[in-house]
Amino acid sequence: VQRIMPRRSDIAQTNISLCFPHLSEVEQTALLAKHFRSLGICVLETGFAWLGMRQANMSLEIEGLEHLEAARAKGLGILFISAHTASLDLMGVALAAVGLEYHAMVRRQKNEFINWFAAKMRKKYAKSVFYQGEQMRSCRLLRQGESFVYFPDQDYGAKHSLFVPFFGRMAATVLATEKMARIGRALVMPVFFFRDEEHGGYRLIFRPPVKEEVRPSEESLLHYNQLLEEGIALYPEQYLWAHKRFKSCQEGELSPYFTA
Repeated sequence: VQRIMPRRSDIAQTNISLCFPHLSEVEQTALLAKHFRSLGICVLETGFAWLGMRQANMSLEIEGLEHLEAARAKGLGILFISAHTASLDLMGVALAAVGLEYHAMVRRQKNEFINWFAAKMRKKYAKSVFYQGEQMRSCRLLRQGESFVYFPDQDYGAKHSLFVPFFGRMAATVLATEKMARIGRALVMPVFFFRDEEHGGYRLIFRPPVKEEVRPSEESLLHYNQLLEEGIALYPEQYLWAHKRFKSCQEGELSPYFTA
């Protein structure tokens, strides 16, 4: 996969060098190779999910289920936040397997057929699929006690973001997480899903809901980023490093991707 995607390989290499400066060049190169191997596997996993794979076909370890049960007992909407990792569609299968009915918010692609087909396949395990820009619609459902899975770790531009650290580098971080939680009166709860090759199977991990009051501030956005970092660090090769996470720059700053 890495050989046929040289531009994405350059982007991923840049991100890894920025986020893991403590690793040697050899270690960064090894992580890059593992990342593209993981992306290759995820193509098959997406196919499995879209073909209707069920928990019975998975070796699934669930961690933190008590956090989910406690959150659901409060009767509030739950805004699950997660990171773009390799096995996202299988995560949808796993969430459905624990009895969670949820809506997913994804990024609209340029090809409308892909949007239609992906939404159709994802509705096998999600109640519905929303796109960026439909936050108010999601807020209404959150107020009704519905659950959403949202991925706030991509760069959607500086207009609706604040610059806060992500793996030690300033990154445009969307305000939508806080706005949906605040307007939707919802809990914010981290969830992660990883392929565990060492033990075989997969891990679905629920973290406790964020305790502090949700408010539009740099401190709370930084906290969300730190929660995502903790999850990503468990299996760093499975994160989507090929995305230009730092493409938006503060005034006077040069893009790290100027050669990518």
